Amino acid sequence: MALLNTLLLTFAVCLGFACSIHLTRATQWLGCFMSTSGKQRNEPNNNTNPTKPGIRHLWQGAMSYAAWAHRHQVRKDHTTPYCAHVARVAMTVSNVFEYKDEITLAIALLHDTIEDTTTDYEDLRSRFGTVIADGVSRLTKNMALPKELREPAYDLQIADAPWNVKLVKLADVYDNFCDVDTSSPEKVQDRKRDVIEKCDRAIAIARNDASKSQILQRAAELVEALVAEG
Repeated sequence: MALLNTLLLTFAVCLGFACSIHLTRATQWLGCFMSTSGKQRNEPNNNTNPTKPGIRHLWQGAMSYAAWAHRHQVRKDHTTPYCAHVARVAMTVSNVFEYKDEITLAIALLHDTIEDTTTDYEDLRSRFGTVIADGVSRLTKNMALPKELREPAYDLQIADAPWNVKLVKLADVYDNFCDVDTSSPEKVQDRKRDVIEKCDRAIAIARNDASKSQILQRAAELVEALVAEG
């Protein structure tokens, strides 16, 4: 009987310990659930906020946020992470067009977040400010419009944007042209025609504003030369 009592006591202690572990885990899970209830999507880690400790440069916060926002997306080769495109667009602005302005680089890194992810204008405004949110908004198509109206409306809003937003658009089409051969072989020619048409539109829009910036004028010339090279 003494042995039986000892075994029962040992079992009860072990059972109580196990229950306490599961209760703790359940409490933690419930806390996580309650903290995210009411949201339609997960939020990125606070470290993506450029005002938080550890983020010394605006582009660091923008790159972190863009990587999070595009985390489930790939390019048209179905392999390359989509955030490679936005990083290359920013590098084109900085290294090809030789414009190092941090606000413009942040716009470049974030330029597809509203159009292609669950991010909205207010998300960007609250994290990065009105100027950057406005810039990204100018680079965002109104997908509610039919295509025959969507593209002209898009050109008009870019034409009405500050010159550095036009610079980002030139960098966008520059990278898309460089990336065109990653499409499947049967789609390369159709995509190339589409990208060339978008390059021509971006060049024309930039040329109308080129008198305001030699950087913009030179960038338009670089995109034009890239297209000419084929």
